[in-house]
Amino acid sequence: MSVRQFAVQLSLVTLFIGVLLWFLSSFSVFYEHQHLSWLSLLLFFFISIVMYFSGRWGIRNDNKNLFIGLVYAYMGGKMLLSILLIVLYYFYVEPSTKLFILPFFVVYFVFTIFESYFLVKLNDHNEGE
Repeated sequence: MSVRQFAVQLSLVTLFIGVLLWFLSSFSVFYEHQHLSWLSLLLFFFISIVMYFSGRWGIRNDNKNLFIGLVYAYMGGKMLLSILLIVLYYFYVEPSTKLFILPFFVVYFVFTIFESYFLVKLNDHNEGE
């Protein structure tokens, strides 16, 4: 997957999620917690960029296990950052309902699918060389 393809697809995924978050914020239960939604979109946007470029580096490295190690490290790091973000938000804002987390999981789920897709494409492209 080229940088251009990645940038276009990341933009489309981000736009899709942005529209979805905008729609969800029209419901009062999600409106008061839209800061978490937009913050999670921003977080996963930057994680995807770092993942892509380090994945490209890892796939081209002579050590073929490096790519797999990077994937595992990003999975764990992403989960840790997600938990940290949710816990900090929960203690700082003290939401009145547990539904505040739903838009976060939507963003997490969509970005996880996208990241899995482009990492597989990176690996497929490397095997074809």
